[in-house]
Amino acid sequence: MNSDWKQAEKALRDIEVVGHENNKPVSFIGFAEDLRCIGIGTDAAVFYYLDTLTT
Repeated sequence: MNSDWKQAEKALRDIEVVGHENNKPVSFIGFAEDLRCIGIGTDAAVFYYLDTLTT
């Protein structure tokens, strides 16, 4: 079983995603070295964990 998600979960704890009224896009607060935000919508933000190894 691939457990890379456990490392990503630790990094996500350093980020807070904040929703806004009137269907405006979310924003996020915080920083994690290995995370990159690749998308923001009105209900969520999508992050890519850089340290994920593909096999």
